Amino acid sequence: MCLLIVSSIIFFLVPHAEVALSTEKPNLRPLESSKSMDNLPHLPHGNLQKTELNGNSPKPLQGKESHDSKPNLINSANQIRGQVKIDSDIASVSKMVSEQRSKYAYVTLISGIDSTFRYRGFLYNAMIMKKALSIAGSQADFIAMIGYNEDDVTLFEDDMQLLRSMDIIIHVLPRWVHEDHDLSFAEMALLKITPWSFTHYDKVQFFDGDVMPTRNMDCLFKLKYNSFTAGAVSPLNSGWYLAIPNIEAYEYMRAKAILRLSKDWDKINGWGEPMPQGLTVRGGQPASKQWDFNGSDMDQGLLLHYHVINHGLALLIDTYTGLTSVFDPPRGLSGGKSSIHTVKNDVAIACCKDISTNPTSMFAHFTGRGKPWMLNRDNEKNKAEFDKRMKNKDISQWFTLLDSLKLPGVNSSTIADLHLGSPLGFWNHNFPKGGFNLQDKHVKLITQKGKI
Repeated sequence: MCLLIVSSIIFFLVPHAEVALSTEKPNLRPLESSKSMDNLPHLPHGNLQKTELNGNSPKPLQGKESHDSKPNLINSANQIRGQVKIDSDIASVSKMVSEQRSKYAYVTLISGIDSTFRYRGFLYNAMIMKKALSIAGSQADFIAMIGYNEDDVTLFEDDMQLLRSMDIIIHVLPRWVHEDHDLSFAEMALLKITPWSFTHYDKVQFFDGDVMPTRNMDCLFKLKYNSFTAGAVSPLNSGWYLAIPNIEAYEYMRAKAILRLSKDWDKINGWGEPMPQGLTVRGGQPASKQWDFNGSDMDQGLLLHYHVINHGLALLIDTYTGLTSVFDPPRGLSGGKSSIHTVKNDVAIACCKDISTNPTSMFAHFTGRGKPWMLNRDNEKNKAEFDKRMKNKDISQWFTLLDSLKLPGVNSSTIADLHLGSPLGFWNHNFPKGGFNLQDKHVKLITQKGKI
């Protein structure tokens, strides 16, 4: 079991860090509603109980939030929408429940699915993730969250069947902005909060779509807190995390995310408060004084705001210093020194001591343009780079696993010819001035504040 002991509290001064600002997109009508993140109600703090990592998890939430009450997940989501009809995303959750085999699950994201089929690198990588975990001995379920960018999804049924053939459970993601807008990087990134709605699972580990597990990571399901690693320039990195599903937390973050999509970003007040002191990035260096770090206006900032700053029950694991910051419920960082302490990683993650107490050592993350399916040999320069990258054991293993899938016409020799990529880009570079237009039901969701 994972242990927890109290150590000294570490606080730092906070420097400034810059992040690339999104470009403007003309002729998009801004939402005519309240623009303040502060207008959203804060969740009550009393529903989370402080716990030791080697003890029991917090008591299950009662009523509709209970992990054991599977039908209530659907009921509560419909109540938010104010609809009698079950929406497609809720129906997807219902089907996912029926396919559940374990109380734990791994989750990844395949988004930007359209008829260019350039998303297929992420499709193949999801299959590689599942196979790598199975070979390593994982007993957990595996879920692919699917983000379509076209109305006619029958075009992609063969690809969905490939996933099902490997016992990958499919969850179709909803759209939050109006259909006039194509699926964007911003919407996709914020949908990464979805695993907190999977309350039929006890714990969920999320992977970005360009991650490849290299070891059995099931031991991390023993962690008792929502767990994240510190990023190089962000206090929280969301490429991997462990989530303890909670429908109340999900509904709150979802409302914040939808409101974010409808407005310009406020670097001073962020998700509802100025950037607090005491947060660090990987290596122990102080984080930015403003909400302007990488992902601050997307999922990384939202997860930091909810779990670390305001509600606790969260770990921030620094893989460089070997220290884990523990933010206890019910208030996390906002609760002051009594809610924060640090422990060594080999204590915080003792449940994995026979494998590794560094979660990032258990997977390879192919960030940016370093994804294996984007390597090609079109010219001498690219061929030299390809040959160089193939000497990396993780890249080499990825191609070995790809070949083992025995996909028709797709293998290590042919995948470069497909010119696959990252269909939604690599960062939030096209956020429109004034925000996106929302679907009508989501306009109501953020304006009827008392019903969120």
